[in-house]
Amino acid sequence: MRKLNRFLLLLAALGASAFLSQGCGPPVKTWAEYSKELEAQGEVLDYRRSIPAPIPSEKNFAHSPLLKPLFDYEWNTELTEAKHRAPAELDRIQELLKIDLEDSPEIMRWPSGQPVDLSAWQKSFRKKAALPKPGKTGEIFKELLEKNGISTDDKPELPRTWPQPAEPGKPAEDVLQALGVFAEEMTELTRAAMERPLCRFDIKYEATLFATVPHLLVLRHFAECYALRAVARLAAGDREGAFADTEMVFFLADCLAGEPMLLSQLVRKSVLEMALQPAWEGLAGGKWTAEQLAKLEKHLGRIDLLADCRRSLLSERDQLNQYLETLFKLQDSGKEAPQIFGDLKDKPHWFLDRNRVRINEIYMKFSRHLIDSETRTINLEVAAEQTRYLEENKLEIDHLIASIAAIGLKPVARGFGDGQSIVDLARIACLLELHKLEEGIYPEKLAGLDEQLPTDPYSGKAYLYSTLPEAEKTGGYQLYGIGSNLKDDGGRIVLTEAGWVEDEEGDLVWRYSPPPTLLKIPKPGEN
Repeated sequence: MRKLNRFLLLLAALGASAFLSQGCGPPVKTWAEYSKELEAQGEVLDYRRSIPAPIPSEKNFAHSPLLKPLFDYEWNTELTEAKHRAPAELDRIQELLKIDLEDSPEIMRWPSGQPVDLSAWQKSFRKKAALPKPGKTGEIFKELLEKNGISTDDKPELPRTWPQPAEPGKPAEDVLQALGVFAEEMTELTRAAMERPLCRFDIKYEATLFATVPHLLVLRHFAECYALRAVARLAAGDREGAFADTEMVFFLADCLAGEPMLLSQLVRKSVLEMALQPAWEGLAGGKWTAEQLAKLEKHLGRIDLLADCRRSLLSERDQLNQYLETLFKLQDSGKEAPQIFGDLKDKPHWFLDRNRVRINEIYMKFSRHLIDSETRTINLEVAAEQTRYLEENKLEIDHLIASIAAIGLKPVARGFGDGQSIVDLARIACLLELHKLEEGIYPEKLAGLDEQLPTDPYSGKAYLYSTLPEAEKTGGYQLYGIGSNLKDDGGRIVLTEAGWVEDEEGDLVWRYSPPPTLLKIPKPGEN
């Protein structure tokens, strides 16, 4: 899961090597000249400014015994290649809390107003269950191999089996029994989070585009496992255990909050979306106490995905600048330069120089204007303009690297805009429930909450809310944002054929029941 993969795939699609063989004159403006202009405008061109500060190891969740070996890498002098010192240990960590089911059911169903289907999870676990004697299947298989002269000493672990009762019981209880295979590790991780409340993974930021990020997939595994257990615990009547697991998923998202890389923030957003499933189910069922609701609201109120998106876009620019600086130094010293953007070994400095200028021009022209920090809004037209610009210039020699390396703003804008919207809606939902617990009814207007509420990042206006009678089917009120289509669709959601909420159509709705009608995206060619 390395960032350079993105560039390699794009290069293959564009056939970059062919274009690099073209000749071109020297740049009109050199990087030395342009960088002075940027600095005169107050721009700080240093990737190091975004690197999170070190924290004491004894307070660092990433340094807990289960996770510390994750970043035990040995780097070459140029910081372009890394080799893990203990590959088996790396493999072990990457399998922690991994739910490896072939037909894993969906864990995020709240966008369409539905709880997790625990019955489906129960069936999936039973397909790979150790039914006769939990944990015995692997031993029997190993014994058979050895009887036939096949050593198992150096072989990977046998496929995981999930403990289940001989006959299906209540779905929630059977799911909890299956997840019991992770009980020891989950207990240790939960304790580590309490004892080590801060988190900073040992990313080699100096390696820029070559930095390894194995923790991202690991944290996703953790989040899914804790979220599922939280939902199952809630269904089984264990409110306190469910809330503790929900808090753990939010904590895992917080572990990525300080990382300046865009990929880290996208994974963080994904983890937050998983955390919202048990939070939503507790809200839908009226199962959280006032104290728990207040904790959730406070945590949600601290999340600013828009600011983190803006920061990560700047960091990506700075990392690209540093990467190109590394190429210059390697070429000048006669060392082999990493070939991400095609064969650059024989290409003159002006080629890299000009593309470096273009990368920064694209950032200054588009990326830095995508999010308005003062109004807390996203400018989708900026993203559209960047898309047009990159398409029009992708074959120009001085745009070749820039067109590939530039972060496409359209999916970024939609991803973070939607992410911030749902976090805001969840926070408002907590405040609405707290109001109902105190007053016995929901307020007629959001202004009745007596709180400084967030505004919709797409419209810059208040989120839409009503207690109209027709909203009773959705939990007594209707609460939504307009989404990336920038239209008020009356609180309707649109589902794809696969049952996913279509993020470019309809509204972003916080509801407690499935939509009365499934509004599906028409197929190409349909009216």
